Amino acid sequence: MIPGQAYGVKSVKWPFGYGSLEHDDIPEFFQPIATLVPTAATKAELKGNRALGSLIEFKVYVYDDTVGILIAEWAAKPSPDTSYDKELTNLTNLLVAHVVDGAFQPLLTALQDAGRPSDLWRDLKKVAIYRDISDSMRIPKQALWVARTVFLPEQSENFDDWLSWAGMQNEDMVSTGTVNLYIGSGNTLLSDLTDENQYEDFIRAMCICQFYAALLSIYQDRLLTDLKSLELDNHLRNQRHRSTRILRDVERRLDHLDWIRLKHEQSLYGTQSIRRIMVKAIHSSWETESQFQNIKGWIDLLRGRISRQARNKQIRQARLIRTLLAVIGGLSIIDLALLLTKDSREIAKDSIPGILDAFEQIPPDAALYTAVALLILISAITRRGDTQ
Repeated sequence: MIPGQAYGVKSVKWPFGYGSLEHDDIPEFFQPIATLVPTAATKAELKGNRALGSLIEFKVYVYDDTVGILIAEWAAKPSPDTSYDKELTNLTNLLVAHVVDGAFQPLLTALQDAGRPSDLWRDLKKVAIYRDISDSMRIPKQALWVARTVFLPEQSENFDDWLSWAGMQNEDMVSTGTVNLYIGSGNTLLSDLTDENQYEDFIRAMCICQFYAALLSIYQDRLLTDLKSLELDNHLRNQRHRSTRILRDVERRLDHLDWIRLKHEQSLYGTQSIRRIMVKAIHSSWETESQFQNIKGWIDLLRGRISRQARNKQIRQARLIRTLLAVIGGLSIIDLALLLTKDSREIAKDSIPGILDAFEQIPPDAALYTAVALLILISAITRRGDTQ
């Protein structure tokens, strides 16, 4: 039982690994590590809430401290229109707020107090996107998005209206052999669902897709934040440590995103039975590949910014080195002028005219001023060449 005694933590009963068609051989990263189930008292309290009175059942599949997938069943009056979408979305977000306060946030506090993750819990320090748990880190009390699903017999008199609600046409239906799916961008219609196993198959497929889509959405937000930080850093060039940290974090995130993509591909071919058809259909309708390509576009933009900043930094360093070399060369000219002036007065006279004779006629201060003028001229020429 987690803190507050409001939710119980149960193991996930989905079979993983190969062995039968009921198993899915997907990597651990894409497997939920626990299920949060409300106690009877919690369910009674929520159903007593007038706004949440239509709640039938719900559970949360926990993946880590950042992502959890809430599956809720509502007894809302069905109506294939936008008002129904708004009603389900508002109800779900209200429930999310209760779950965050009653389950996720206490769970984070418990993890923080424990000082290290459990055997099942992922090591947050090894994953670039996640941050260490702290009192200042609060989980948002709204879902990233709500995917609405309706189960309906095909013989229903308003079935065509529900097809339109799902954003699909009848010829675009995906059949798994026993269940027909009409999957739109946010609404899904399942027809002729007959047993609990079919429902569980759909939930398992939906969780894979939701988890991957959630990670892409979170990464997109983080990449946009990184872009803003890099733009700010352009105006704060004196904060060199800040720039180095930003660039290092961005590169780690980009590497981890590629790692997530490979794990997701492993999940796709490791999913079996009708769940494989469901996962492919959901990804196709959600345009998941386009979403990843969009993320890659932001990545390319970030890498371009990073490359330009690195190149500009190298240019500034090269300018500094050339300026230092010019100064050193100018100091050598000053030293040479003083040395020639000194030697022209100390060396015995001879009958051969030369440079020392010329410096003998020049006052020491004049030789020094001339050398300083040459130093300034060389520095100006070097600076002018750097700016062109």
